[in-house]
This record gives sequence, C-alpha cells and structure tokens, in this order.
Amino acid sequence: MNWIFESDRTIELGVIVRLTGGHVARDGVFSNLGMFRNYGRNMLTVYYDSKFRAQFEENLENFSAVITTEALADSIPDPIGVLVVEKPLDAFLKLHFHFCENEPAFYATDRPTTIAEGAKVHPMAVVAERNVVIEEGVEIEPFAVIKEFTHIRRGARIGPGVAIGGPGYEMRYIAGALTYVPHAGGVMIGENTQILANTAIARAVFGGPTVIGDGCKIDHLVHIAHAAVIGRNCRLVAGASIGGATRLGEDVWVGPNAVIANSLRIGDKAWIALGAAVARDVSAGARVAGTFARQLP
Repeated sequence: MNWIFESDRTIELGVIVRLTGGHVARDGVFSNLGMFRNYGRNMLTVYYDSKFRAQFEENLENFSAVITTEALADSIPDPIGVLVVEKPLDAFLKLHFHFCENEPAFYATDRPTTIAEGAKVHPMAVVAERNVVIEEGVEIEPFAVIKEFTHIRRGARIGPGVAIGGPGYEMRYIAGALTYVPHAGGVMIGENTQILANTAIARAVFGGPTVIGDGCKIDHLVHIAHAAVIGRNCRLVAGASIGGATRLGEDVWVGPNAVIANSLRIGDKAWIALGAAVARDVSAGARVAGTFARQLP
C-alpha cells in the first residue's frame, strides 16, 4: 500500500523521554504510533497488561518500539526498543496529543489538493483545499464531503452525501476525564470502488489511512470506523458498521445492518449475515449469523 501522505520522519526513544518520563531500557526508533492491530510499520505501540500478550505477539513485525512497565520490560523481544514508564497508556496518549498539536508533520506530509483533469467533482461537493488527491476517472456526486488526507484512486465513484475523512469516535479516560482523542491519519479509496449515498468513512487515529480496497461496492448508510482495512472486492450492504482497526480480507460479504466489532480479523470470502453482531475473528470462507454471531455449517 502506497499512501501518498506518509511521513518519512523517524524519532529515537530517547528524544521523547522528556514528554513521557521514565527511562529507555533498550534503544529504538519509530516512525508511527499504533495499537496492536493497527496497520503500519516501524510503529511505537503500548503494552501495559500481560492479558494482551497474544495480540502483541501477533503483529511483532509491525513494531519497532514499545512503551511498557518495568514488570513487562524483560519480556519484550529484541530488537524492539523499550521505554519503561509507570503508566504506559497515559504516556502513549500524551505523546499522540503532542504530535497532533505540536508536530503534525510527524504523521503526514502536507501538500496542496490535486484533482485530475478527467475527474468529475460536482460543484455542490465539498473538497478540502489541501491534502486531497483525486485521480483520473473519479466521480464525486453532490453534497459529498472529502476532508484532508484523503486519496481517491482511479475510477472510484462517490455518491451523494458521502463523508470521507472526518474524525472517528475515539474516547479515553485521561486523568479521570472522558477525553476525545484527535485523529491524525487519513483515508485511501481504492480503484473502481463505488460508495453509495450517506456512507461515512473515518480517518485513522494515528498515521496512515483507513483503507477501502480496489473494486469494493459499499451501499447506502454504511459506517467504516478509523483505521479499518477493507480488502478488495468486498460488498458492504446498507446499515453495516465496521469497527475501528478491523480488517476484512478479500471478497467478503457483510449483510444489511450487520455490526463487526473493533480490532477483528475477517478472512477472505467470509459471509456475514444480515443483522449479525460479530465479536470474534471470522476465518476465511466462514458463514456467520446471529447475535452474537455463530458459525453456520
């Protein structure tokens, strides 16, 4: 995946100690932040409870550094850098807030919006003046809103009232107060994808995009949360909701009003029935239905 807004900055763990406190137990560098099932590379992640060990180990190749506790530091394998603090999640979120407010170039490169000559953007659509790329053959219908750090690839069709690149819903308790977490990533829409009216696709929380693969067909009133990755040729039917950082394989069917929880993995050619509530990973080719979803024969 080549996201045009990706930043090329890297930061050493020692540089951020002034913001997070703690100490560096093993040197390391990172170029992005992310939770365990976020898509990315060279990421700094946070590991504060051993109950998440399986998820942490699942994606070790994505992480170049980790913020963790003294008790867990020795369990982090080489060559991952280790920053030890008393409250890892608080330190991780503080760092994210700092980059969003003071160093936004850490997450993404800034550039003027470009719209290909062969693209058709309705005059009643709203396209941000910076940090949008619209390629040849794209069609954008009235009242669609395309916000910053959105890349719409060749041949995609965006229906009326579609909202792409707005912030998602990420709330955390910080110092006892329920606090909105800012979003610094973007959205990539694949080639020849069709998105019908009033669908909403949120930008990622950290660097990198929410991804809609080539050839997807997305119905009316679908919600796709921050940092979700939708594989090629998926079909999402009206009212479907995809949780943040959930990844769908290729050629997945998601039926009307189905809900897929955050941070799940849905295998290639899986079939999610109408109204299903999916709270666990779904294997390739599986058919699931019900609340909560169960595998069908």
